[in-house]
Amino acid sequence: MVGRERVTVAPGVDPPDHVKRRQQSGETRHFTSMFLTCAQLKEAGGFDESLRFGDEVDLVKRLVETGSDLIVLDEIVVDRRIFSDSLTFEPEVDRSLFGLLRRRVARQRS
Repeated sequence: MVGRERVTVAPGVDPPDHVKRRQQSGETRHFTSMFLTCAQLKEAGGFDESLRFGDEVDLVKRLVETGSDLIVLDEIVVDRRIFSDSLTFEPEVDRSLFGLLRRRVARQRS
C-alpha cells in the first residue's frame, strides 16, 4: 500500500526534469511511504542498498513482479518541498532511474 504526495516548488526555483515529468504526468504515488509485510519484503529481496536513488521504486517493481498487489491510497501522506539545494537536483537522479529500468528489463529476460 502506498500513499500520494503533494509537491511544492519554492518560488523562483525551476524544478529538476524528473520532478517536472511527474508533475506533467499527474503521477502522485509516493513509494517511500508504503506498508508491507516482512514476508513480502523478503520475497522481493529487500532494498537494494547499492542504489543511491530509486531504491524504493526498484523494490515496488520487484514486489509487483513477485505477486504483491499495489494499493494506492487517495490520501496525501507526503508533502514534498523542492528547493534549489535539494538532493533531487543532482543529475545523477535521472541516470539512476534509467538504470532501474535497465535492471527491470534484465530481470524479465532472465
